[in-house]
Parts: sequence; structure tokens; C-alpha cells
Amino acid sequence: MTVRPTADIADHKIAKALAHPLRMKVLSILDEGIASPKEIAARLDEPINTVSYHVRVLADLGLIRLAKRTPRRGAVEHHYRAEPRKPMTSRQWAELPATVRKASAGEVAARVAKAVETAARSGGFERPKARLAVEHLELDADGWRDASDAVAGLEKRLREIAKESKGRGAGDEVSAGVALMLFDADAGAPASA
Repeated sequence: MTVRPTADIADHKIAKALAHPLRMKVLSILDEGIASPKEIAARLDEPINTVSYHVRVLADLGLIRLAKRTPRRGAVEHHYRAEPRKPMTSRQWAELPATVRKASAGEVAARVAKAVETAARSGGFERPKARLAVEHLELDADGWRDASDAVAGLEKRLREIAKESKGRGAGDEVSAGVALMLFDADAGAPASA
């Protein structure tokens, strides 16, 4: 089965909706797997009616969809999953409102940190050729642009490798996590005198 990205996060209606931090958190949870508003509310320590409202907004926008219904004591609990989203171009990212970029980056960074910590504690970096690197680079404007292009090229190549791997169906699949980030490490730091 081929999963085709459906929702375009660069759509301005979607971008505006995602400016709400709780929606970003709900979407982040549903990116990890299926959950009901009740389960999401418990994880986020938020009122169920508030979470249910935001789940409806995300569903109406096509960012999530109903995955299953579970009978619960005379009621029905609805479980949702995130819909695949198209990767954003650098231009689309730049056109998003700053609040959406900040919320999205914060949620992704939190998910990456959690995934790396979980992998580190459970031996996920013990596999031969596992990589973990953090680099601090001093770049001029051309270097920044070149580094951004390099990250985008690697991201594209990794998707190709995953597609090739799936096509081989060798039965020795590994659920690999990769995080690529290029960011201004000094953003928000006070200017030196």
C-alpha cells in the first residue's frame, strides 16, 4: 500500500489552525500513533472538552482522521490517527506565520529529544554504524545556504533509501530514526557588547 501525503501544512487555513499550541501537541501525539481525545487529554493534562474541540478542528482540516470506534459503557470512544503530510519546501516554511514555525519547531524538537533519549536508554545506538553527531558550525550567508541545501539533499536521499529498502522486502527491516536540523544556534541570545 502506498501512503500518499494528503494534507498540505503550507495551506494558510491549516497554518492558521496550527498556530494554536494545543493543536500542535495533539497532532504530535497522533503522529506517534492512534489515540482518542480522552487519551490525549490525559497525556496533556487538559480538559477532555477542550481536546475534543481541537481534535474536531484538526479532523475538519483533514490533518487527522477517524481510525476506529471502541464501545465504552454505552458510549463510543473515537480514536484518530494523523494523516500523512507533504514535506514542506524551504519557501513554504518561510511563508508560514512565525507563530506556526515556532510552535512546529518546538513540537518537533521535543519529539526528537524524546525519541533520542528513548533510543539511548534502550540500546538504540548499539547497532553497528549507528550515528549520533552534533556539530556547531560558523557559517557565512553562502555557507548557510549550502548547508541548507545539503540537509535537503540528504533528506531526499534518505526517503529514496527507505523506498528502495521497502521494495527489497528482505525481512530484516529496522525502524530507523533520523533527525536532521539546521538552525541558528545563537537565535535569541543577547548580542555581545
